[in-house]
Amino acid sequence: MAQLPKMTIAFVIRRCTLTLGHRPNTAEFTQWANHEDADHPRPFGRSISEREAALILGNQDRLVTARSAQPHERHVEQHELPDNVISLSAARAEKTGRRQKR
Repeated sequence: MAQLPKMTIAFVIRRCTLTLGHRPNTAEFTQWANHEDADHPRPFGRSISEREAALILGNQDRLVTARSAQPHERHVEQHELPDNVISLSAARAEKTGRRQKR
């Protein structure tokens, strides 16, 4: 059985930002997330409270499973990347380590 794709919360917030034309506050994000019609199902599968919206806005790097994740939004594990793609955090750590040795 194939696993659902994963994406970061930031991509969900980005969708809201694109719709509103600016970064949402908690109330705006709640209203956007709870609106549902035939073309746009609720992104979290249910209504959320403003308290939940505040938590979501504060944890944008958290990975979540998402049926609606577009190919450019999907999280890819390090071992799934081609050999010529390196981790930015690993490159930063290597660069920092070099500076300290000199």
